[in-house]
Amino acid sequence: AALDLHALWDTFGADTTTYTKEELVFAAINHDLGKMGDSENEAYVPQTDQWRRDKLGEDYMFNKNLSFCSVPDRGLFLLQQHGISYTFNEMVAIKTHDGLYDDANIKYLKTFMPEQKPRTCLPYILHQADLMCARIEFEQEWLPKLNGKNNVEKQNSSFTLKSKQNVKSKALNSVKSQGLKNMLDSL
Repeated sequence: AALDLHALWDTFGADTTTYTKEELVFAAINHDLGKMGDSENEAYVPQTDQWRRDKLGEDYMFNKNLSFCSVPDRGLFLLQQHGISYTFNEMVAIKTHDGLYDDANIKYLKTFMPEQKPRTCLPYILHQADLMCARIEFEQEWLPKLNGKNNVEKQNSSFTLKSKQNVKSKALNSVKSQGLKNMLDSL
């Protein structure tokens, strides 16, 4: 989605020379890295409360063994912890990928002085791609349920990276960066 939105912004006349496609792809791939947890704990574990599973559709809950940290901050920490450097553009895009849905982004995105605005449209493109994908996922998974069409397949509630080592191995084999591969392998 991020590459398609990059092309759309370019078509409409945005200055897409202020970032590279590599920065766009890196930020898109890593913007939700913090959702994985840390080297000791997965961020989300299967929901143990059957009522919450049935009534609220909560298949997972936050792992209480994990110290709180925002998703973007944990993701940036994991990258630096494993020796993966990133550019200023990538950092700002990852930090602000939730747009103004996260009050922490106000200082970056809700400014009225030109010199304080982002110098690139990369954060906006990444946010729009993330927002669009989240909405489409909602429409595909939840709208049929809300409209009384329960033909959407139930997710496997016991899925974790530890329980699906073959999925983890397949994903790791597709990663080219050794630093990123080492970091993901340790999770």
